[in-house]
Amino acid sequence: MLRLLIITLLLVVDGQATPTHATAPQQATTCRTPFALPAVKLKDHSLFFFDGWYYLVAIRIDLPAVDDRGELTFAYARTRDFCTWEELAAPLRHGAPGDADESYIWAPHVVLVGETFYMYYTGVNRNIAQSIMLATSTNPADPQSWTKQGVVFRPQHPDAVYPGPTHWADCRDPMVLAYNGRYYLYYTGVNRHGPIIGVAVADAPAGPWRDLGAVYQSAAGAVPESPYVIEQAGVYYLFYNEGERQAAAHSGAGRSPRSGHGSLPCGSVWAGRTIFISTTVRGW
Repeated sequence: MLRLLIITLLLVVDGQATPTHATAPQQATTCRTPFALPAVKLKDHSLFFFDGWYYLVAIRIDLPAVDDRGELTFAYARTRDFCTWEELAAPLRHGAPGDADESYIWAPHVVLVGETFYMYYTGVNRNIAQSIMLATSTNPADPQSWTKQGVVFRPQHPDAVYPGPTHWADCRDPMVLAYNGRYYLYYTGVNRHGPIIGVAVADAPAGPWRDLGAVYQSAAGAVPESPYVIEQAGVYYLFYNEGERQAAAHSGAGRSPRSGHGSLPCGSVWAGRTIFISTTVRGW
């Protein structure tokens, strides 16, 4: 629910999330009917708007699933009013043997640039080596229009711990933000100090990407996953899930979406959630 709220907010505050050729989204009614499928678990979703419809794409796990695996396809649905949903065919499936996404596909994130929709996602091979991959479409109303573009990013900053395709390698949960004519890709990774939220920058939405390293270094025993950044009144807020402890959702704030290494943020606690606020322009 947190990620759905964040994505919904982004659609409101970021004009690039709304197609220039489509009618602007109408204000949703008070109806809030969750999208659900029988005997299916949905997670790590993205919400976007196209031609009068809100589209939802998410990891689909058909139950029962051994060890909660089985992330072979993405679920796809649309609604005009968040009251009635229409299920669509799967837009993407895992790849063929030898592909970077041969085993699983995770964490779709969709943005619109010009007339093209970009779906970033995590491809996972048989060794659980993870890569950021891309699919594109100019007509997302047709699930078969999504075309895979292959791997677009793997960590390469000097402190990165990324052993490559023959071992477990962390590089997942992509989120892309446009800022001052450039694109910033946030991801979950690992450096020599431990788990991180990293960021890479590119001049075009398909890359090539230059890895800038960590914007947030987690505490020991915690894995910051599913990063998401929104802007409000000149402040950028970084939301993420703390993967290992599963205790709370978290956020941080900074004046620029490209924050370097910074001091640990101060915090306060409200209703079981920790809110991190940066006291400088560097770090979250």
